[in-house]
Amino acid sequence: MCIFCLLLILTQNGRETEILGDSAFAHGAYEQALEHYYQAFDTPIVFVKRARVLSALRARGLVCDYDAYIDVILEFLSWAIEQDPAMVPLILEDTVLYEVANTVLFKTWEGANIENDSSIVVLLPGVNWFDHPEAITAIGGQMVFHEDGAVYVDWGTYYEYDEESGEFFAHSNNEQTGRFSVQDSEIRISWEDGTTSVYRIVLRGTCGVLIDTVDGREVFYDHPDECNT
Repeated sequence: MCIFCLLLILTQNGRETEILGDSAFAHGAYEQALEHYYQAFDTPIVFVKRARVLSALRARGLVCDYDAYIDVILEFLSWAIEQDPAMVPLILEDTVLYEVANTVLFKTWEGANIENDSSIVVLLPGVNWFDHPEAITAIGGQMVFHEDGAVYVDWGTYYEYDEESGEFFAHSNNEQTGRFSVQDSEIRISWEDGTTSVYRIVLRGTCGVLIDTVDGREVFYDHPDECNT
């Protein structure tokens, strides 16, 4: 068989598989759609379609079942944009991708600049910030920035095992409120207890991270810590 003929057959098969994925997705059969899209050729539009179906599965609460993690979805979208920048408007207008819209990387595709003070002020309230606890017997906290400059943080909950009763008891870490401002790309938070925290936003691959400027610790992330228990 000639090489051209073989390539033509492979191309047709790849396109047919993609069409099967489109049909399955349209009928809400997301699991089958994902299977077809993974079998299709790696093209920018197929990367977007994989991201879309993973986002739809994520919205159904099937994160752990299909590895529908935020970083996986953003990685597919990043590959699509790298190969074809014309994918950006398509991605930004797609409501199915709402599951990853509240991330730093997505905001940069919308035009946000993590080195610009005024842009950071607008970006912060639009991103979900999560703590990643080190212990498996802990639930991570969350930080919320508000458009009026207020900030709230819940440092999460950890569970202590009581050997006598054989049960776990929950202990909530402290909550804090304060006000934030941005100068020279640094986010300065003045807490109600009189203390101050200073953070900076960085991108670690597809993950947005709030870094403590004093000791370099990664404090909060725009991806939740999932499927580790």
